[in-house]
Amino acid sequence: MISTVFSAIKARLDAALAAAGQPAIRHELGAWQLPSNSAPNQIVWVVGRGQIKAPRQTGQGARALNIRQIATRTERIYAHVWGGAGGFDATERLLNHFLAALRAGCTSYPYRALETDWTIAQDSVTTAGRLCVVTFELDLPVTAEPLGLSPAPHTVTVNGTLNPPQ
Repeated sequence: MISTVFSAIKARLDAALAAAGQPAIRHELGAWQLPSNSAPNQIVWVVGRGQIKAPRQTGQGARALNIRQIATRTERIYAHVWGGAGGFDATERLLNHFLAALRAGCTSYPYRALETDWTIAQDSVTTAGRLCVVTFELDLPVTAEPLGLSPAPHTVTVNGTLNPPQ
């Protein structure tokens, strides 16, 4: 589900940047992408620790589809935003576009933008522009799924014989 949100935000952000006449950026998902921080104009999502919580109430649509939410995963994500050679201003513009795309793109999953941090690793990435790490959380549903190992609960098998032979 995180990759679904990532793809939706990427598409919205790319469209917003193109409409504003700003250069395209690289989008990456995963901490292993951080060593490539020498490339300017990029956003790397790093998934941190998450929590498993009680399920959120589902609306009529989920009940109609017979989807039962059994828990909620709250995933903390750190988006490393590099604005490139434009320095602080370029990073701040890219950060603003990212937050707007996050708000517009998270229609299916609740999110919370928590904080920004401009102090992380600035000495090591000065040649790649300024870095800002945006911390946000996504609430993702955990749904009940049949395992295929046994019949669904509350299933009765009827053989059609009312008076068994004696």
